[in-house]
Amino acid sequence: MSFINKVKIAEIAPPDSSEGTGSYYKPYQAYIATHYYPLWRTVYIISREARTGLGTGFASFVAGEKGQKIILRSGLVPASMPVRLVELKNQNFHITK
Repeated sequence: MSFINKVKIAEIAPPDSSEGTGSYYKPYQAYIATHYYPLWRTVYIISREARTGLGTGFASFVAGEKGQKIILRSGLVPASMPVRLVELKNQNFHITK
């Protein structure tokens, strides 16, 4: 993970015809899910097994809750779990006793 600090992530603008134009976006999960970040792809699992076997079991696992959580924690966008959008605003808080 030490190499990640040495990598500069490019911000990319979506096409002029799509929502979110006029701004540049990094490849965060929320921007990939909303398609503001234009470099995204859909991943398919195609099984050519004649009978139910290891490949079908793997596809079922990936499509299930545990598999989708692994995908979410890997920084990708899962197909069946929502992505939270959190906006933080800088506000001055005063603590009084």
